[in-house]
Amino acid sequence: MNTFFVMIFILLLLGSNSLYAANVQWQDLSPQEQKLLKSYRGKWNELTPERQQRLSKGAKKWLHMDPEQRKKAKRRMKQWSGLSVEERVLLKKRFHRFKNLPPEKKKQLRKKYRWFKNLPPEKRARLKKKWRQKRQNPRH
Repeated sequence: MNTFFVMIFILLLLGSNSLYAANVQWQDLSPQEQKLLKSYRGKWNELTPERQQRLSKGAKKWLHMDPEQRKKAKRRMKQWSGLSVEERVLLKKRFHRFKNLPPEKKKQLRKKYRWFKNLPPEKRARLKKKWRQKRQNPRH
């Protein structure tokens, strides 16, 4: 398993949740968490408390995933690593915008997303094409 991609995934999963996070001591991590985060061992104390918290929480989450969840996470990490810097910035902005939506709006968007994902592939492709054209040629 490529530790670099695991760490990227962990950081994206958790984001920055705390402005005043306490330091996480290396020795307080479980042996499994230490193994997962081994690339950070030598520089752990140089990391900000927030980063230590995110990495620790992410490692815990990773360790509790079942094999199918890990497989899905690895696939997403691979997709993420294949994106350009501009695409990553755009996705991060969209994620933060979604995160700040009211719960009802999030629910509505998730429902629409599930509807879209359940469409036959050819219909999804037609809709994607139509939406891209609308974005490129907005009405005046």
